[in-house]
Amino acid sequence: APFSTDRTCGAGSEGAARLFGGTGLTSVASADRASWTTRNVLPMKINRGSARNVGGMDFIVPGEPVPMTPQAYRPDADAFFGIALPPTSRRELCTFTTDGRLYAAGGPVPTGSVHLSVCEEYTPSTDAWATKTACSLGARYGAAGFDGNGIGYVAAGKNSSDIAQNTIASYTRDAWASIAPTMPAPKSEISNQGTCL
Repeated sequence: APFSTDRTCGAGSEGAARLFGGTGLTSVASADRASWTTRNVLPMKINRGSARNVGGMDFIVPGEPVPMTPQAYRPDADAFFGIALPPTSRRELCTFTTDGRLYAAGGPVPTGSVHLSVCEEYTPSTDAWATKTACSLGARYGAAGFDGNGIGYVAAGKNSSDIAQNTIASYTRDAWASIAPTMPAPKSEISNQGTCL
């Protein structure tokens, strides 16, 4: 990447990956299979955010500082615009997508002292958030969010006692289910590491 990737978040679609922000940065870059290209800058500095592509647009939910307006990014126009704030102010949450919607799960309150299990759904067509069933893993901080085949997942992260976990839960149609087997080892601070093409 053409800039430091410390605490960046990424999204991807149609064979291209995009990295957003990072510690004290407003940088944006995209890469196809051959090279990196510098893109328009973010309208604010973010780090530890989470990003996902829904319907051809990337949605960036800032991790720090909070509260900060989430952004939508149109890769074809290289342009950002603000979207509605989630109902719960938190940082270092994880995200996943299912059925054309973005989900934000877990994360601690802005002061960092209380970890949450909250799950909220963003519908791009209405620019609105709705509170959904809380994550069955309980409170999570620094967990990984990912998706595939119409199912969202939350994996690992730190629990309410600040201890790294190895459990995984799946999410579909406002219902959570535990996944077995678990991860081979407990992990945390992996909330912003995934990019899917």
